[in-house]
Amino acid sequence: MDDTKLGCYVYIFRDPEDNKPFYIGKGTGPRGGNLNGRNPDTTAKIEEIRKTQKTEPIIELLRYGLDKNTAEMYEGLAIDVIGVEHLTNRKSGRKEIIKWPTKPDKSTRQQPDPINEANIIEPSIIIRVNQLYRSGMSYEELYDVTRGIWPMSEKREKAKYAFAAFQGIILDVYKIKDWHPAGTTPYLTRSGMARNQIDPDYLRRWEFVKEPIENEIREKYRLKSVKSYFKSRFPITYVKC
Repeated sequence: MDDTKLGCYVYIFRDPEDNKPFYIGKGTGPRGGNLNGRNPDTTAKIEEIRKTQKTEPIIELLRYGLDKNTAEMYEGLAIDVIGVEHLTNRKSGRKEIIKWPTKPDKSTRQQPDPINEANIIEPSIIIRVNQLYRSGMSYEELYDVTRGIWPMSEKREKAKYAFAAFQGIILDVYKIKDWHPAGTTPYLTRSGMARNQIDPDYLRRWEFVKEPIENEIREKYRLKSVKSYFKSRFPITYVKC
């Protein structure tokens, strides 16, 4: 693709030795930005790769054709998902609370991402956490807002995985162990979730608990787009269930 048509984009630097990401950035112009002029930690990592591996970092384009605010949001999400402690970035994701628009553009929501569209082949449930996600959430905090409590049909029993999705992007993936009535399992990071504390109207809802997930499944789907799977504004989407 012609670099002049990229608009604002978000990219990732990976270490060629183990393919692990070490920097997330956003930019315009030449694809992936300039390798020079980074913060000292990133520059040192790039020089280390050049010296020890005799090659350049892998530059992966995550998303393009964005406006400035969307690029900043996606950059922050990517940093939060990977964890700033694993990156040479010196700041974590954005701290603003970003809410789902009141009237999303239907054509935009359903249009596949040309770069990062997920191809879900396992029975799964996509759970949109647009109103609950906050930048900088810990792994357990994100898990707690994803796993409950939701109105679910019997199709939930067929799902093997649950995806936490914010603004159409998968933040994390959980392997479902089993389902329980709302408020019957402990939440480590959310208060007021016991069965005698929740709204009586929610007592017929459901929550899941996770079990260890295969790392290849988690890495296969994280940061992928699932916008094309959304056919309504309902927060729950079943895939192959």
